[in-house]
Amino acid sequence: MNKNFKYFFFCISLCFFLNNNTALAAESNSSNLECSGNQLDLWEHYKKMFMQDDGRIIDYATPIEHSTSEGQSYAMMFALINNDPESFQKVWNWTIANLFDNDLNNNLPAWQWGKKPDNTWGVTDYNSASDADLWFAYALLEAGRIWKNKSYTTQGLQIISLIENREFIDLPNFGKMISTGYIKKASLNKTKWSLNPSYYPLPLLRRIAFERNNLQWDEIISNVPKVIKEGSPQKFPADWIYYKLNEGDIPEFYFDPSRGQKSSFDAIRVYLWAGLTHPDDPFRRDILLSISGIVKAIAIKGYVPEKIDALTGEIINNSYSPFGFSAAVAPYFYAIGKKEIAQAQINRTNLMIRKSQSSENINTNKLRYYDYSLSLFGLGFTEGYYRFNLNGFLETAWMHKNCAKFDISY
Repeated sequence: MNKNFKYFFFCISLCFFLNNNTALAAESNSSNLECSGNQLDLWEHYKKMFMQDDGRIIDYATPIEHSTSEGQSYAMMFALINNDPESFQKVWNWTIANLFDNDLNNNLPAWQWGKKPDNTWGVTDYNSASDADLWFAYALLEAGRIWKNKSYTTQGLQIISLIENREFIDLPNFGKMISTGYIKKASLNKTKWSLNPSYYPLPLLRRIAFERNNLQWDEIISNVPKVIKEGSPQKFPADWIYYKLNEGDIPEFYFDPSRGQKSSFDAIRVYLWAGLTHPDDPFRRDILLSISGIVKAIAIKGYVPEKIDALTGEIINNSYSPFGFSAAVAPYFYAIGKKEIAQAQINRTNLMIRKSQSSENINTNKLRYYDYSLSLFGLGFTEGYYRFNLNGFLETAWMHKNCAKFDISY
């Protein structure tokens, strides 16, 4: 009788377990179906075009068909936004093995991996790019929190420690900032420093500052609007700017001939990150105003000029504009209350995406890694699939019942 009772109890327990898990699976599948739409379709296309089975993201537009720390970190964010833990892990596994050399305790990721001159494949530049380092750390922290994976949280903190130890810089008579990357053989006696205004998304810095709870990150955050303003003398953010001390310890931000003074493929992200920043962030308004030259520039032809001279404000190339540029500025125009311009950029992006995916453009479609990256960020936000709260924590639609989208006006 006792045996029979145990067997009966086991059967009941097993049935409950199976039914419960079936229900959870059904709920998850239902959630995925409810979240279907443009963002998910775009993510699936992105994986098909640019992601290898091993998790490597390829930029086919480059001669060495390289992979970058930027591309790998962006893909991890897109996987998180679209609730795709399998792709997240796949991309992260490739990144650890190939860019971190399997050592998160001692290595920041190499920024570039691709085809070498001897036709072998591997790291082609061991220096790091600090924007990607921040995105890796952020994606891991948030994946750890959202998916309840402690190992991701630990790995994110490891990267943050390396950023603090190797990429924090003190600009004389200015304050603390994050360098553009860790250069292994850099001189300790620097007299000038390069800065990239697109490397400092406020939501990421807010989230990491919340995690670390120290004054260094707070100081960096307070200096970001100043760097962007100094790099936008005509209200167009520059791709690159430099900082130095002149005679008498007088500080100066300036443009260096080695990098030029254009506002183009790097700077387009300054508009994007500003638009994604929470409306109540105390530095958001200053940044939005610092880069407001785009309002007049976009009125000329209805799209963002590909290249602008950041020093003079002159438009260098207005004959063409990548569709990713339109996606990137859409959140910005929403942020400054120009919804019609924002919607026009969204419409242009969607139209050009459809054209790029047509059969006659299939060969060039694979060359548009950057356009699709900017589009996943910009359209995902404007369509309400994700947002950042005031402390930089990620909020996603798939976490809501019925995948309810966000109102981007908050």
